[in-house]
Amino acid sequence: MSDKIEREALSKYGRRCELKRTLLREGHGATPVFRRKERNAHLGQLLERVAWVLTLPQLETNVVSADFSALLDPRQIEKLLVRSDYLSRAMAYVQAAVKRGVQFSVVSSPDFTGDVVLVLLRHA
Repeated sequence: MSDKIEREALSKYGRRCELKRTLLREGHGATPVFRRKERNAHLGQLLERVAWVLTLPQLETNVVSADFSALLDPRQIEKLLVRSDYLSRAMAYVQAAVKRGVQFSVVSSPDFTGDVVLVLLRHA
């Protein structure tokens, strides 16, 4: 049964949208159950939408990552999410994103786990 659903998802969405395929595959046509632990580890987002993450140890280096700068394309990246606790320390990343035309949002939740500080999201 799952092979049929996987083939249907591939034919309907192709390889361009993993999130839609995953929702179709795991939801089996019904309302999908989102993976709460995974979402809390990635600032409320599903892993399929995450293009890049910045962790707290990486933030301590005070250097904007070259990988981050290379991914900042508004046609591919929808938004930059920054954990509210670390907004001032991640301001260099926010400024780089805004300069390239990528919007950002500040997020906060007591349910967030792990040391993820910043997330770049792909378009859904």
